[in-house]
Amino acid sequence: NPYSCYSINVWLGPTLLVPNLLLQMGHKSDGYFLTTDYIARGPYPIGNDFNYLDSYYSNKHIESYYDEIFRLDGVKHLPPSPSFAARLIQSPIHVSAGGLSLSDLQKFSSLHVHTWLQYMKDATPVEARQRGAINTRDDKLRQFAYRATVSEYNSLFSSAGIKNQEYCQRLGAASTGPISEPYVGGGS
Repeated sequence: NPYSCYSINVWLGPTLLVPNLLLQMGHKSDGYFLTTDYIARGPYPIGNDFNYLDSYYSNKHIESYYDEIFRLDGVKHLPPSPSFAARLIQSPIHVSAGGLSLSDLQKFSSLHVHTWLQYMKDATPVEARQRGAINTRDDKLRQFAYRATVSEYNSLFSSAGIKNQEYCQRLGAASTGPISEPYVGGGS
């Protein structure tokens, strides 16, 4: 197969402020590729809460992960997405690397998921009164993720001679989850 791609995307409810997990990996004609990110959450844009930044984006573990990938022989930065919506939701630690070996792909994708699972384990629940604001911003992020995914599928299928906007929209909805999830309080 000249191209294969697999994704694991986890969009959380407003109970925890842990970043959303995005992971895409696959194989192209020039080797394996990996795209990872932790999408910032909360009622404010990234950069307003230094504790949040220190917890999830500027710690030594994350910085060494990023540096180690791009020190590998043959690994290269992949170009940014042509989709504005995709670039808009990316965090400062977005990684998109090509030229990986299968063992490096397995190592870094597992490390990305295990780090996120540790964040989940260590997280404390958000106060109920703050959850509505978190859900409102998360819904906007998910809308941009949907637009980016539809754009990616349109590009992928158009290059294969398939033009079906409705099909791409359905795939985008399946990939990003519900665009508007009402929050009425309680747990999620």
